[in-house]
Amino acid sequence: MRSSDPVLIVSEAPDHRNELAAAVSSSGLMATHCGTLETAGFLLGEQEFSMMFCDQIPSDNMRAVIRDVSRRGPQLPIIVVSAQDDWDSYLGALRAGAFDCVVLPAAPGELARIVTTALRKSV
Repeated sequence: MRSSDPVLIVSEAPDHRNELAAAVSSSGLMATHCGTLETAGFLLGEQEFSMMFCDQIPSDNMRAVIRDVSRRGPQLPIIVVSAQDDWDSYLGALRAGAFDCVVLPAAPGELARIVTTALRKSV
């Protein structure tokens, strides 16, 4: 992966999209964002991404998203974002195959750390 590859941000919440886009930009990457999984599927079919941030969705849907993303090519780190600090949701996201899970608003530096770690693991 090249650091210039765009990062896909999928969130219905504009404040989540803005916070994630700021973290992605501060890491020297380019953010592409959308509000629905349907639009995300279209974007994933049109271009390659370094990683994907996605709102917390039910575990069955999360498994389907991860399976669909995996079919499209190389492993794409998916970071699940949530507005609630819930251990069961965190574990559910990881079991579904997510790279990581983060609660927004995030602690200072947390998103930059996750972006850097995901880029290193995906190379």
